[in-house]
Amino acid sequence: MERHTSSRLSPRAKRLFLRANPGQCVSALVEVAPSINKDAFRDKITGWGGSIHRWPDQSGTVSVALDATYLSQLADVDGVVYVEAGEAVRPS
Repeated sequence: MERHTSSRLSPRAKRLFLRANPGQCVSALVEVAPSINKDAFRDKITGWGGSIHRWPDQSGTVSVALDATYLSQLADVDGVVYVEAGEAVRPS
C-alpha cells in the first residue's frame, strides 16, 4: 500500500517518511506561516508523541522531534509551509 506523501516535504524528509518504521524518531525543521495557530500546532505534535524543541520569537522556523511516520501529516497541517527532516533522534 502506497503512503500519501505531502508536496511540502523536502526530498530528504520524503525518503525518511517512506522508509520509516513506527517508533523511528527524527528531528525536523518546520517552516510555518505567520498565521499558524500555535496552540493547534503544538496539540498535533504532542498528540503524535512528539515535542517542540525550539520556536524562537519572530521566527518562521520550528524545531521538532517526532515519529518519522508522521512527517507527511505534519507537512499537511494548516499553516505549515515546508518540512525538512534532519537526523534520527535517540529517545530520551
